[in-house]
This record gives sequence, structure tokens and C-alpha cells, in this order.
Amino acid sequence: MSETSVTKKMSAAAFFNENRAIAGFGNSMRAVFTSIRELVENGLDAAEKRGINPNITVELRKLSSREINELLDVKQHKKLEKHLDFLQLTCKDNGIGVPGHLIAELFGRVLTGTKYGVIQTRGRFGLGAKMCLLYSMSSVDLPAKIRSRYFMDDITHEMHLMINLEKNEPIIMEQREFLPGDENYLEEPGTEISITFTGAWNLAKNSVREYFRQLAIITPYSSFEVKVPGDKEGEFDEFIFESVVDDMPPPPQVVKIHPYGCDITQFKAELSSNNTKTLKEFLANQFMGVTEERGVWTERCQGCGQCILARTGGICPVSRCAKRLFNGPCGGSTKGHCEIDKDLVCGWQLILDRLAELEKMEDYEKLTPIKDWSTERAGGPRKVVREDVQE
Repeated sequence: MSETSVTKKMSAAAFFNENRAIAGFGNSMRAVFTSIRELVENGLDAAEKRGINPNITVELRKLSSREINELLDVKQHKKLEKHLDFLQLTCKDNGIGVPGHLIAELFGRVLTGTKYGVIQTRGRFGLGAKMCLLYSMSSVDLPAKIRSRYFMDDITHEMHLMINLEKNEPIIMEQREFLPGDENYLEEPGTEISITFTGAWNLAKNSVREYFRQLAIITPYSSFEVKVPGDKEGEFDEFIFESVVDDMPPPPQVVKIHPYGCDITQFKAELSSNNTKTLKEFLANQFMGVTEERGVWTERCQGCGQCILARTGGICPVSRCAKRLFNGPCGGSTKGHCEIDKDLVCGWQLILDRLAELEKMEDYEKLTPIKDWSTERAGGPRKVVREDVQE
């Protein structure tokens, strides 16, 4: 090792600031597109979390020389390359909002978020909005302006934030609170974020417009009001996409781990955070099922949240018994097959055989409390067969 070599530690904020291309900020064109996409999709997630149809407002405008001079507090800013513009992006949603005491943490600390563990969301890593701020800081060194009203609060909180790259900590430049009746009070819960940066709008405009057209198709329950610079100086293009349906998809839920996708590190982490008494109980309760055979998948667990696998030999009566019986067989089976479907093996016959094999028949004698059947789905275990995979 060279005598001049020095071992350094780098914070998450400093790392992503130096490697912005990882997050989609590799050049001035992509920076425009990615900034818009990140803020819009944060708004979609926030509204869906609140359980209402998203209503997203986006405004992107080019700043005049006078405006940028005032923001930078200089007499004359340095001229940009011909294809670049000073841009100000504002995105407002009608989502759940952010509690005042969490605004700085969620918008000013990289890799901090609320979506870890939830698979079916647009953002998971606590990175998107912070990357917009990091890019803003690197191009114009100006803070992000965040206004938010939490849906369970009557106060609108406003913060002007930057990020301490060395410590990965928020820097609060300004902080205000607004009460009902104030000019800057948000009448509806949600969040409004505004950032200033340099970007190549002329190169990004077609991608941005196409993005909103496609987004309106895949989220027909959402409304978008978009205002962007027009083709001529000083003009704006405005386009509105109204929602065409009222129904929204169900919110994403944290799911159990599939054993085929679990490595040893994750397995050890799950084991250390679990308080089950036996390895069998841990494996049965903590993981989803596996493939039955090539091209055939039979349901083993519905994820009902009221698991009794430790008392049924690892076989779920909710999934395997067509009648969802919790305290033994119905008495209608014939030669081990269900009376509802003769091709279906009786779920409780499987359970009894397994308990006998394990020499734990005493578990069969234990009574199980009444189950909450609000999520009941009858008909026995679902099966998927793909002949193209079996061949």
C-alpha cells in the first residue's frame, strides 16, 4: 500500500452526490426528467396511502436572469451553456402529508423513508426526493422548499432544507408554521415541494410529455395538472389529465419472504428477530410456500395473519381445507378425499397424518379460538398449472 494512501469513510449523502448517475441524474437532460418523475410518484404513493384519488399539480418554469440573480444573491450570475436553463420545479399532491417533526428527516437524510419492506410502491429506498435536492445543491446551491400539512393536523409546516454531505444530516435554513386563514396555509392535506436546478429542458421535454401521457393511462384513477415551458420563450404548455375511474387498487402490503429468494444473511436476520420456539415453527410461519413441481403452484398460505401452523404440523387448514375448518375434519371425506371435490385430498387428513408422523397428536386435541373470517375465500387451495413450463 502506498504511504500516501488514506482510508476514508463516506456518508450515504456524499456517495450518492458523487454517483448521481446511479439514481438517474447522470446528465442535464435526465436530471429534468428524473426530478419530475421522482416528485410525481412520491405524490402518487402519498395519496394512495391516504386512500383517496391522487390529484397531482406540476409546474416547471424557466427562471429569468433577474429571478436567478435574486435567488443567488448576486449582481450577475455566470452564464450557462447554451442548452441549459435555470429551472424551478414545483410539485403538489393531496396525499397523507408529513408531520412537521419528520419533514427534515424524510427530506434531508439520504436512505431514510417510510416504504422499506413494502414491495408494490414506486419508491422504496428513501432516495428520490433527496436526490433532487442533492442535484439542486450541486448545480445552484439552493435549498428545497417544502410545505406540508399532515392529514391529522391543522398546521401547515414549511421548511427550507439542504443536506450536510459529510454527516448525511438535514440543514434547516428556514422554518415556519401557518394556521388556517394564513396565505400559505394548505387547505387540503398534502405536500408541496419546490426545487431550483439547472437542466436541459429542450432535450427532456418530449420524454416528460410522453411520461405524463403514459402515466395517465396506467393510473386512470389519478388526475394531473401539468404546466411546462412552451416552445417559444415566455410561453407555457398546459395539459390536464382527469381521472376516468373512481376505484383505486388495494394498497400494497408487506409480504412474507419466499424461501428460494432468501440468502443466508437474510435468513440469519429473520431468525434473530423471531421469537418462535422451534425451527419448524419458524420455517412454517416466516416464509411463503414453494413450487410443488415444475409448472405447478398450489396455494399453501393465504397470509391471513392468524397462523396456527405450529399446531397443525405445518399444514394450513385455511388453505388446504375446502371448508376452512379449524378444529378437525367435517366427517364427510371419503378415502381421504374431500366431499366437495373428489380430486382434492382432505386437508385435515393431511394434518392428522403429519401430526401422527411427528408424534404430536396431542396438538390435535387443542381447541382453536374462533377465527376472524372477514377475509374468507372459499373453494379450497388455488392451483396454477402452466403446461408451457411443464414441457
